[in-house]
Amino acid sequence: MMLNFLPSTGSRAVPVYCASVSSLILFLHATIASFVPPLVQASSSTDSVNATVFYKKLDSFSLPVTLARLFGCAVLVALAFIGIVQENTNLSFSNISCQLCLVYVYTFVLASIPALSRRWSAEATRHLKAILIVICLTLAYRNLFPLATYGLPEQDISEGWLLWVKLALTTAIGVVLPLLLPREPSWHKVADPIHSPEETSSLISLVTYSFLNPTVSLASRLPHLPYDLLPPLASRNDARYLKTETFPVGLSHN
Repeated sequence: MMLNFLPSTGSRAVPVYCASVSSLILFLHATIASFVPPLVQASSSTDSVNATVFYKKLDSFSLPVTLARLFGCAVLVALAFIGIVQENTNLSFSNISCQLCLVYVYTFVLASIPALSRRWSAEATRHLKAILIVICLTLAYRNLFPLATYGLPEQDISEGWLLWVKLALTTAIGVVLPLLLPREPSWHKVADPIHSPEETSSLISLVTYSFLNPTVSLASRLPHLPYDLLPPLASRNDARYLKTETFPVGLSHN
């Protein structure tokens, strides 16, 4: 509905558009899910053990991460209200500041869903990450990119300290936090009793190869590192998975 009230405000309205599309997608998804029963995928006992082991480790991160996102989004909502009060403008949907405030309220709602519903936790988190990244990129484009030029001024500099606090918060909970969280591996490909750190390490650990630090540290203390102390292969490199992908079931009998 916010799309009907959007003025021509340039790049500042990008988060409003994204939040509108996100809310529409979630509404359609929830509507379809209410009529279509969820699919129950068959899984082996080993898959269940793997999932249990991983989620026990992931649960140790879930509560602090959820609280951090809730706190960050709540602060963003408060900052948006403060900005509206400082602007001393009319409270209407045609005001871009009010629209952005609704976007921050929407992020707070998304951040609270993992604490209320495990079923919609992953879906809400994906939308929250996307919107926070869009907000962060929009603020950076409007206010950090001009600092690298000679003639472009910061477009939201009138907000003062509110601008930089919002930029820091969206960067922390929208960019830095997802880079530090462990990833969920794909057990539907290969069922191994121990998951590979390459598949469960955080994105920043994957890029910097720091998930290999324990192996390198162990190898430096031993004259020879036996193969059974090496980390397990990722599922995409497992022979069973490669066989399944290379020789589909329909071709295996030829």
